[in-house]
Amino acid sequence: MRITLLYLSMFIITSIVSEKNTCNQVAGSQTSNPIMPLAVGNFWVYLDSVVQEGQLQIRHDTLKIVSEETWEGKKVFKFSDGKEWYIQHDTIYQVGTQRNRARFSSPVFFLTNDATTFNYVQGGDVVVQKTISKIECPEMKWKSEGCYKISDRCDGYTIIAKYIGILRERTEDCYSGSQNFSTRTLLSFSTKR
Repeated sequence: MRITLLYLSMFIITSIVSEKNTCNQVAGSQTSNPIMPLAVGNFWVYLDSVVQEGQLQIRHDTLKIVSEETWEGKKVFKFSDGKEWYIQHDTIYQVGTQRNRARFSSPVFFLTNDATTFNYVQGGDVVVQKTISKIECPEMKWKSEGCYKISDRCDGYTIIAKYIGILRERTEDCYSGSQNFSTRTLLSFSTKR
């Protein structure tokens, strides 16, 4: 009987210790291998081309991570454009707010080798179906370990380079009947991991 209790105790202690180590390894991997480097002070400078009602406007735009906060135990990074993102494992999530002020998270980007479709919450209550695929990186002056294209049904897309961020983005207003669209192309960036 004592031997059985001894083995049972050793099993329980071993299970607790190994589970604790596994949790620490997972938590450590959340920030040590970022898909897109998220840290306060990181910024990306873009050339934006906006076509609205047949008129072209070109301007420079800087996207910067301005602060961080904790939400539901996760480190959430706030961008200068109002977006709030966090990384969990190999997925970037966006924190959104519904009309009733309830906060929720929705996937924005994740690593995949095969084309995968997912629902992206755009705004509080609008869901847009998107597809993410691994692609060859476009010719660029920076090195990346991989590039991914996220596309939607409105001819919009986002190209993300691992460890760099958003390289190029196109959004189109396909539901209004107008020919309005915008593109954003990365010119430079400064990040820390």
